[in-house]
Amino acid sequence: MSRRAASTRSGASSPSRTTSSPRPGPISRSSTGAPARHGSTTSGWRGWTRSAKRCGTTTSRSRGRLGSAEYAKPNTKETRLPAIAGFLERARKALGPLGAFVSADVFGYTAFNENDTDIGQRIEELTPHLDYISPMVYPSGYNRGIPGFTKPLENPYQIVFESVRLIRKRAAHTHVRVRPWIQDFRDYAFDKRIFGVSEIRAQMKGADDAGGAGWMLWNPRNDYTAAALRPKDVQQ
Repeated sequence: MSRRAASTRSGASSPSRTTSSPRPGPISRSSTGAPARHGSTTSGWRGWTRSAKRCGTTTSRSRGRLGSAEYAKPNTKETRLPAIAGFLERARKALGPLGAFVSADVFGYTAFNENDTDIGQRIEELTPHLDYISPMVYPSGYNRGIPGFTKPLENPYQIVFESVRLIRKRAAHTHVRVRPWIQDFRDYAFDKRIFGVSEIRAQMKGADDAGGAGWMLWNPRNDYTAAALRPKDVQQ
């Protein structure tokens, strides 16, 4: 699988987004939106998988205000985990015969959290139903650091390496591949520093050394640091 130097997508990062794309090309990032009513009902799942078949992508995020969404069941760990895992399982059964990959973006801290991070994201439940999992391992997103490294901006390699390594370890019982999103934008959480060539390449190396299946750059303005990319990293 060739690396993808940069990817564009609609809107901000969505924690429970699932994406399908034709084999063997890179993951598509077009968005179709979602019904205004949310829940764990199979009728909603059928609508989303039909959308994915038509357009190549389905997302569980509403275009409206999330706070106004109506849920079919209480929002608890007991309902979140089976709802998301069940949707992924159904999506894979529907899309797999079409030759599509199923992938999901998750928060970077899911690599370290044993619970569902209060949003239904737990590695052991998600990965059996995925071809790829893409943790958003932006150092700026690790406000508490990670064990052994309390200053994320000073340790971009370690942040990415440990996140990818732990997800691969926790998903070893599956065939999922880990392809992380890495940071190519100014820090927003600590000292507002610009992430330049050295920080970006450190993240790339962290993903590679941990056994990741490549990496994807993310910049909300689609303004990527070309100098950080070597010729072999750029798709023709």
